Parts: sequence; C-alpha cells; structure tokens
Amino acid sequence: MDCSLTSVSDLSPLNGLNSLQQLNCSGTSVSDLSPLNGLRGLQQLDCSLTSVSDLSPLSGLSDLQQLSCSSTSVSDLSPLSGLSGLQQLDCSSTSVSDLFPLSGLSGLQQLSCSSTSVSDLFPLSGLSGLQELSCSGTSVSDLSPLSGLNGLQQLDCSLTSVSDLSPLSGLSGLQELSCSGTSVSDLSPLSGLSGLQELSCSGTSVSDLSPLSGLSGLQQLYCSGTSVSDLSPLSGLSGLQQLSCSGTSVNDLSPLSGLSGLQQLYCSVTSVSDLSPLSGLSGLQELSCSDTSVSDLFPLSGLSSLQELYLYNVEIPGIPTAGVLSQEPDDNCLDRLRAHWADLAAGEEAVPTVKLLLLGNGRVGKTQIARKLAGLPFESESVSTHGIRIGRIDLDGESQIRLHVWDFGGQDIYHGAHALFLSSPALLAVVWARKVENEPTHTYGGLEFRNQPLPYWLAVAHHQGHRYSPRLVIQTRCERKDQEEARPPAPDGLLNAPDRYCDILRVSAETGRRFDALRDCLRDAVEWMRDSERLGVAKVGAGRLRVQRRLEQMRDEDEARPPAERRHRLLTMEAFTAICAEKDDVSSPEALLVWLDAEGTVFHRPGLFHNHVVLDQNWALEAIYAVFDRDRGALQQIRHNNGRFTRDLLDRLVWADHLPADRALFVSMMLSCGICFKHREIPDGRERVVEYIAPDLLPAEDSVRDDLGGLWDEELPTEQAVFRYPLLHDGLIRTIMAEIGEKAGDRALYWKGGLCGYEKTCGSRLRIEQVPTGPESWQGEIRVRTQKGQAALLLDRLIGIVERAQSRIGLRAENVDHPKRSKPEREETPLVFDKPPQGPECFVSYSWGDDSPEGREHTKLIDDLCAKAKERGHIIRRDKNELKIGDSITDFMRRIGAGDRIFVILSKGYLESPNCMFELSEIWRTSCQDSGDFLKRVRVYIVPGFSIRKAVDRVKWGAYWQAEFKELNSFTQDGATKLGQDGMNELRRMQAYYLYVADILATMNSILRPGNLEELLAYGFDDPPA
Repeated sequence: MDCSLTSVSDLSPLNGLNSLQQLNCSGTSVSDLSPLNGLRGLQQLDCSLTSVSDLSPLSGLSDLQQLSCSSTSVSDLSPLSGLSGLQQLDCSSTSVSDLFPLSGLSGLQQLSCSSTSVSDLFPLSGLSGLQELSCSGTSVSDLSPLSGLNGLQQLDCSLTSVSDLSPLSGLSGLQELSCSGTSVSDLSPLSGLSGLQELSCSGTSVSDLSPLSGLSGLQQLYCSGTSVSDLSPLSGLSGLQQLSCSGTSVNDLSPLSGLSGLQQLYCSVTSVSDLSPLSGLSGLQELSCSDTSVSDLFPLSGLSSLQELYLYNVEIPGIPTAGVLSQEPDDNCLDRLRAHWADLAAGEEAVPTVKLLLLGNGRVGKTQIARKLAGLPFESESVSTHGIRIGRIDLDGESQIRLHVWDFGGQDIYHGAHALFLSSPALLAVVWARKVENEPTHTYGGLEFRNQPLPYWLAVAHHQGHRYSPRLVIQTRCERKDQEEARPPAPDGLLNAPDRYCDILRVSAETGRRFDALRDCLRDAVEWMRDSERLGVAKVGAGRLRVQRRLEQMRDEDEARPPAERRHRLLTMEAFTAICAEKDDVSSPEALLVWLDAEGTVFHRPGLFHNHVVLDQNWALEAIYAVFDRDRGALQQIRHNNGRFTRDLLDRLVWADHLPADRALFVSMMLSCGICFKHREIPDGRERVVEYIAPDLLPAEDSVRDDLGGLWDEELPTEQAVFRYPLLHDGLIRTIMAEIGEKAGDRALYWKGGLCGYEKTCGSRLRIEQVPTGPESWQGEIRVRTQKGQAALLLDRLIGIVERAQSRIGLRAENVDHPKRSKPEREETPLVFDKPPQGPECFVSYSWGDDSPEGREHTKLIDDLCAKAKERGHIIRRDKNELKIGDSITDFMRRIGAGDRIFVILSKGYLESPNCMFELSEIWRTSCQDSGDFLKRVRVYIVPGFSIRKAVDRVKWGAYWQAEFKELNSFTQDGATKLGQDGMNELRRMQAYYLYVADILATMNSILRPGNLEELLAYGFDDPPA
C-alpha cells in the first residue's frame, strides 16, 4: 500500500489488515505507528518524512525486512533489537546516536545512519552479513569496527572525521568507497583491494594516486578538489570509465592517452591546456574542461562517440565565444560546435559585428551618444530609455566593423537585466556626467529614480563583463574644456585593473566635440579585443553571415514601414529554415539560431513563442519594459498587489494595442529572462488564470514577517551557505527566486530580496535572502539556510541553484563559506514544495464593535467558543488577541482568508461590514471559488433572527454592495485621483463583493448548520482541519 505524499495522518484503518506486507506512508502527517503493532505479516515499511518518533509498535513485527524512518523524530532504535529478519534499515537524518540495538541483527545487509549523531561504529563489528553502510555526515572518526566485515561491498563515510583508511585494507570484497570531504590524505590502505570499482576521495587532502596503480578493476574515480597533480598512476587502469579531477593541479592529460575504455572525463578548473592526449579515446562520451586554458579543439574532431562537451569560460581564438561554446556550466555545446565546423567547411568569413553596450544612470546621455555615432541629430528633449534599445552603427576604416549598440535604461529596476547581455565579449561604454554624479536621484515623469555613482557602473563592467571586454569611461556634456574632469571619480582598482583594457574620454553629443577621438578609441578597443593572444578574429561559415544579413535587411525594410503595416516582427521556424536552405551552406538552423541570438540579431528560446523567432527585438523589449513605465499605471498596481499580476492586467493597462498572440509572446519573454515567474492558477469563471510574480516589485520583508512563523524558526539549528560578492545587484536573487518560484508556486513565501518555504522530499525548511554588507551599497551576500529534516542535503541542492544562477548572469562570488558539496555528479533531484507539517490555524471571522444587546450576545458566543475550543486543545485566533498597536489589520484579514479552519459568525452587521466582507471574499478566493473546498475550511453559524434561506435573502446583499460600489465610483467620473490608491482598491473589492456574495451565501445555505454552541464546537473540531 502506498499513501505517500498524501494528507493521511491516522493509520488506524489499517489495524486489521493482517495480510498487509508493504506500507509506504512517507511524507504524510502520520505520527503514531501503534495501529501497525498487530500486522505480523508486514515486511516493508517506509515512514520517512513523517512526525513519527517512537518505533516501539514495531518491536513485535518479526517478519519486517525493510524499514525506512529517515527524516523523522526517531532517536531510539531499541525496539528493533529483536527483529532478527531485518535486512535493510535507513535511519538517516534522525536523532539516533547509538547503534547498539542493532548489534544482534545478524541478518542486516544495508544500513544508512547518515546525518545522525552517531559517532561509534563498534556495535556493527559483529554484523558479518552487512553489505552496504552509509555513515556520511556523522561524527564517526574510526573505521576499525569494520575491519572484520568481509562481506562489506559499499561504504560511504564522506563528510565525517575519518582520516585513516587502514581498517579497510583487508576488505577484499569492497567495491564502492566514498571518503569525500574527510581528512583522509593517504590511499595506501586501498592498494590491495583488487575488487574496488568506484572510489570518491574528492575534497580530501589526497595528493598521490600511486596506491591505485594496481587496481585494475577500478571503473570510476572522483578526486576533484584535492591536491592531486599527477595522473600517471592511472595510465595502466584499462578498465577506468569515469574520471573527475576537476579543481586540482593537474595540467597534463598524457597518462590518459591509452585508456581506451574512458567514457567520461571532468577536468574543469585545472591548468590543462592541451587535449591532444584524448584524440585516440574513441569511447569518450562526455568531456568537461570548463575554466581551463584549452585553446585548440582539433583533437576532439575525430571523437565520433562524444555526446557531451562542456566549455564554459573558455576562449578558443577564432571561435565565437557566445553562441557556439558553453554559455553556462551545464550547457552542452557539442552539437553547436560540430555545426560551426561544418559551416566553416562550406566557406568561412570573419565576423564583422561587435557589441557596444552603453551603461550608466538614466538621463545621463547614453542614447544621444548612440545617435551621434549613427549620424543622427542631437535631441535636447529625448524620452528617457526604459528597458533596452538596440541599434547598429558602421565604423569607417580599413576593416569593416559594425557595432550592435545596446542602450540600457539606467533606472535601478533595469540593473538586473544588464546581466542577460554582459557575459559575452563586447565593448562596454560606461557613461557618466558631472551633474548626475553629484545628484543622488533624478526625476522623470514626475517620479524619482535613484542614481548610482560611477564606481558602481565600473564594478558592473568589471565583475560581470567578459575579461576581454574593453571598457570606455565616457564623461558626457563636455561642451567646453572647463567642463571636463581631469580624472573620473572612481578608485584606481576599477580604472586600472590588471589585464583589463580601459580608456577614458570626454565628449559632447550636443556639439560633437571629440567624437572623432571616440571613434578612434572604439576602433582601438576592437583591435585589442581581436588580438590573436586574446579572442582573435572570430570566423564563421559564410552561410551564417548570409542569413544574418538577410534577416537584418528584412528588419530594416520593416522598420521603414508604418507600425501597423510591419510584417517581420516575428518569423516562423519554417520561414527561418527556408532562408537557411536557400543555399547549401548552413548545416543546422537550430545551432545558427543560438549564434544569432547571442549576436543580438534575433531573440529565440526553443519551445517558447510557438517556436517563433523574434526579429524586431526593439518592438518586443519596449512592450515588455513598458510594464515598468510609471505612466502606464501597471507598475503601481503590481506593487500594490504585492508583486503579483495577471496577463489581463497588462493587456488592459499596457498592451491594449497589441494582438493577443503578441501579448502571449511578451509574457513568454518575461518568463524566459527571469523578469517574472508563474505563481499560481486562480479560477476566473470557467477558466483558470495564471498569476505571476515580478521579484523586483515584491514588498519588503517586514510586510510578510507575520507569515514567516510557520516556515522559519530563528531559534532552530541551521545549515548555512554564504556567498559574498564584490558586486551584488537584484538580478541574482531574482534569478534564484524565478527558478525556485517556478517549482514552489504559492507554497513558498516571497519578499523583496528573499524567500522561504518547505521542501517535502528532504522534510526541511529553507530560507534564501540577499543581504547588503558594504562598505559600498552594491556589495553583499546571498545567504542560504536550511533547518530540520535532511537540512544538509537540501542545502547542497540549493547551493547548486545559486551556482547556476550566478553563472547565468555572469557573477562570481569572491568568497564562499559553505560545507563541501557531497557529490561530484551533475545529477539533480527535483525539489518538491508544500506547506510545512504543522498544526492547522483556526480563526474566527465576525462583526465586532456592536454594543447593542444582540451585539453583546454575539461577543459572548465568540468568547465562549474560543474558551471551549482551548479546553479541547485548539486555539482560535481572533483580532483582539492577535493584533497589537501598529500591526496591519489588512495583513491579519488576509491571514484569516488563508486559514485552515475559519468560524464565520454570520449576521446582518457582518454582511454590512467592509472588513468582514473582505475576510469573506479572501476565504472564497483562497478556496479558488470552489464550494467544496470552501465548505471544508469554513464553519458557519448564523445568529438567531438572521436568515439566508430564501434566494431573495441572499441576492439583496449583492444589490446592497452594488449600491455601495456605485456611490464610491461616482467620485471617479472626473479621474480616479480623487479616491487615492486605497480608495481605488476599496472600489475594486466592492465590485468583487457584489459579484460573488450571492454565490457564497448560497454555498453556506446548502448545508445543515449548527444551532447552538455545542453543535458549533462539534461541527468545528470533531472533523479537525487537515
């Protein structure tokens, strides 16, 4: 029987099932195993990730063979001491500290006590049948008790205090050993273990692999993060199939040249520069050499069996870094590289285009520099850039150079978006002006925006830009010599960083002063970047440039047409493929699209936008960033909705002039760039509408602090990882939140700069947040914390998410403080989010403040209800006990709306109260307007003398609130500003009241309701909320 990951909390119904052999109740609310004590035939039980703490009911189950109680509150294994048939036990991530009760279980074959308080393995010394043991993440330091376990085949003692492997020297049957993350430095005791097939010693002090030279059966070796520098001892291991030496001092792969069986090799973050020794490894299937000095890929060209190749942060002269090689650590670039080689074979050309990225504060003059370079007139009253604008400029000279200009909006809300474009090589022009530098803010459209100092923008270019991206520091508005600053106001470390190109200029876009010098500097910067010792002149297949020019021509012709007549904003995949096929010079349209996307010619994400190619990116980007335009009204509304929005909101306020298909494309682009993520689906009539969250527009942590209680406890012990950055902007936490938010949806809590939630498979809570640390405002940390359950395992998975996110946006932590990662493989276990297992919250929703005799009677009823409930062990939360001076009434009403059990005391005063109606509408909303779900959560008591029995009794309340709506709405006839934002919100709520109140009351009327206090108590708690 499998009832895992369900709402089951009571196993009593299983009491008489004597023939039951297997039971899986993992991930449930079960806490008591007593109902199982008579099930003599039970052979397998999984109660992991539950609230079980006592195994006593199992003591008589003599047939029990397999038991998993991992991630529970179990601390005592004594009840298992008599289960002679027990073969497999998993008590990992529990409070177990003593294995003595297992000392007599001679049939035990598999034991996992990882992440427990176990420190002594002596009780296992007599278990001659033990085949598999995992004690990782414990305080074990001595393996001597295992010296006589000749049947032991697998041992995981990683992340322990073990330093000596000598006790294992006689275990001839040992096949798999992991001692990663320990103090082991000597592998000599393993030299005689001829049956050893898999060894992981990553993250240890091992430096010499010589003891392994005779282990002819070794198939997998992980020695990453060690002091190993010489692979010669492996040269005779003909059976070796997998090797990871990443993060070591290895620089020579020659010893591997004869290992014809090698299938997977990870040598990232090493000093390896020559791949020639691999040229004859015909069986090699996977190779990772990211972050190395490899400069020639020709040795790989003949490896037909190769399926995966990872070349992140590697520069190969002549090969475009962006669009061909790996863009992220886990980006397999092999197919793109092979397509690139195939296209070159059909004819090659030098790539004439170079990106020019204009960075700086809003209103500083970036757009006018781009216009002047393009030969366009100066605009004294130009519109401030919102988002990103893209253009093209041809530089004259002997070598044809075309600049693809990316003009970024400088307002702080766009800073995270810069990361999407900075990681590949480009010219980085940091634009500043004396006047703006001295102003902390600037005003545009009646709204105030923050300015960042020049050092911030230089830090963006330095830490996020490619190392071969030249930087031009340009002071604008220098119409005269006396307006020039002799030296930019920035530290030498940013202006004169070693091995980085930096030029300083002073120009005037208004008069054109020194623009000739700017053009010369741009040419010099391109020449420096294209030097053969750096990137060289990238070459691609002539067919690629043919297609690129054709697309640019189509876009240019389209832009010359009136907006309503443009035909090529989007391109179907079929149309794009047809252009590629006009000549036999493009081997893979899919690979070409990736390169064109990286070049900025198109925007494309496989599987999105119905697989259309976005040709007119200005059109799409302007539509997307119009969402953040204060004049459109959507920005304020999203902020008021705590960062939430639906597409309907954007359709009405921002995209009314766009076609429905275009609107869907814009949302897809926002999702793919991490600007927003899907939060949940909410019913809207017969349809379900997607609600999104924009991380940049979430409220501050203070506004959600009351909701943190069930998700995080500062008093509990935690596992922690801290990533420290010399440059940290909101783009990183936004990317992290988007990845986790897509999985967690409304089962996590989000605020500006952080989130927390409960992950079900590990039974652990998590909290990730961005914390400024100074001294500069742009320096900070990403803190990742976990608690309860398998907290260390969850932390390990979250570290992977942070590392992927920082790679994606081009940030790298300067200092990292976290436990050693437990596994070198890239395998990821999906995260599953849920509400944490805890007692349900009960509330009472009622009308108060009525001093009439009836009102006092209602208050006494509620007082008695709360008192009687407390006697039964239940707490009913009510406003007068929960709210303190200064607390938000609205936040508490939302908590009522999200409650597990809500007692609604219905009266005439209740339905006339805006606050009560807000609570009622929130309960209806969080029940997804589903009457069944609503009635599971709500317990209705109608006060004497009030009725909703007849339809007219219910409908009149819709009419009542419609009249209230019309009265308030009359103040908006000349503009909504008379009401203010709160008034507009109240107006929208009133509309919901009159639309739904009749349905809500009809749902309440559809059931038999209690008539007195005792019936109400029984109705409320005899069927306790889940």
